[in-house]
Amino acid sequence: MIERRNDRIKPLPLPMRQIIRKAEALTHRYAEELGIGALLGMNIDIMYERVIYPDFGIVIHEDQDLGFDLHGSKILGEFDPISNTVYIDEELHPRNGDPRRTFTLSHEVGGHAILQGDWLRSELKRLKCNRRIVTTEQLLDLETENVLERQANMFAAHMAAPTWLMNHWIERIFKINRRQFRYIGPGQYCLDVRGHSHFHTVADYTDLCRRISFYLKPFFGGLSVEALTYRIAETGWVVDHTESQFRLRRTARRSEFVGV
Repeated sequence: MIERRNDRIKPLPLPMRQIIRKAEALTHRYAEELGIGALLGMNIDIMYERVIYPDFGIVIHEDQDLGFDLHGSKILGEFDPISNTVYIDEELHPRNGDPRRTFTLSHEVGGHAILQGDWLRSELKRLKCNRRIVTTEQLLDLETENVLERQANMFAAHMAAPTWLMNHWIERIFKINRRQFRYIGPGQYCLDVRGHSHFHTVADYTDLCRRISFYLKPFFGGLSVEALTYRIAETGWVVDHTESQFRLRRTARRSEFVGV
């Protein structure tokens, strides 16, 4: 028997720009709560205590053994829409210092609970069932075809590393004032960090983004270098000049200068 579309949870019908706006709005709420202290950087635990729990009532349990899914992938987090509770695997407990914790919390608490929570509860009520939303290492991949996971990933990325704060720290650390980093191919690059030159051998475009992310990492609450690398590329601070369409062409027009 073919499963009908109405018998499944439907994805939240939100365009990408609206998801980003909702995530960034949450970080502005965080900034309003902390005042100038927000410019020191993002901290998912402080955001939870000062904004998320008071405004949304989401409960977090981080001492869970969530096991593995049917494909053998480690389950990192689960969201129970009915009880509005997020469960995080004990492998990501704060004492372990695992950089996946920040993004997983942002994904579950922000992407699933805040962005999709009300929608999922209405869908589960429609289907008359109780179901958790599960995050595995595989589903954390940004290329996943699962719409709910893609939405949660997008929300998490902008919640953990909002564009306004990235712009603030890139401009402050590298003193470039809206100028862009230029990638012109593999080789040695000099990054001016707070007035001091730092030389790096760069393999490719992503590697240049990664080098920049190392200097930003302290201000984004333990977010992994990989996640920051993606956000740096996404914000357009690094421009790939190896893909330029600019061409010099010789035409049949006669030059007015002798010898040209």
